[in-house]
Amino acid sequence: MRLGGRLRSRSGPIAASSYAERRLLTCGTDNTGQTGQHLLGHAVDPGADPDESRSIGPPTLVPSMQGRRIVSVATSGLHCLALSREGEVYSWGDGDFGSLGHADGGTRAVRSRIGSLSRVESIAAGDNWTSAAVNEDGKLFTWGRATFINDETKPSGLGYALDSQTVFQLTPKCVVALSEDRVVGVALGLGFALAVTDAGAVFSFGYCRYRTLGHGSLEAEVLPRRIGALALTGRRFVAVAASASHALALTEEGELHG
Repeated sequence: MRLGGRLRSRSGPIAASSYAERRLLTCGTDNTGQTGQHLLGHAVDPGADPDESRSIGPPTLVPSMQGRRIVSVATSGLHCLALSREGEVYSWGDGDFGSLGHADGGTRAVRSRIGSLSRVESIAAGDNWTSAAVNEDGKLFTWGRATFINDETKPSGLGYALDSQTVFQLTPKCVVALSEDRVVGVALGLGFALAVTDAGAVFSFGYCRYRTLGHGSLEAEVLPRRIGALALTGRRFVAVAASASHALALTEEGELHG
């Protein structure tokens, strides 16, 4: 995670040399069986038992990312995204429902660049096979699994309406409803999303089982809708965060709203 402008691991600061070079290191356990959760980014031994998990103890450099300076990473329990200094986005992991942003919708054990994205400034990965990116022009792009909102004729959760026969968006697609705004941050929860603009406004869209959209009801939203309760505070918001059943927004004065 990123705290106070410095990259940190859960056990403490990453080595200064790694920080300066912006190298990507991963550790943990991969489930390399039928679920295809290749989250470590390391190539799988072709002779390995596909039903066995593999683990990497200490943080280890991801070979396929050597030579690239990484400035941001995002991960869910299913897939990973990495953002380079040049604004390129790479993805790997479980590619079901298009979460990796590639037209073939396949799973990848090692990183692969999302060719349709460039000049990206921030990324997000959601636990519902969803992904998002914001480019330097403030345009928001989303892709991955759609959530059925209200009825089975309105699959969305990505910020735009999809055909009723479509359950996922394979490649990044611009959220046109926010094209008049300059988005500076995005967060993905379980079937819903938050976006914050440079004007300090917070928008939400998607599934609303736990009132996570902030509109005071359980009504879902296909398109982004500004959160009126936050607007009424008169505060300028600068960051957002989302989880399975709750959402947070931070003001420039350091006030946290949830």
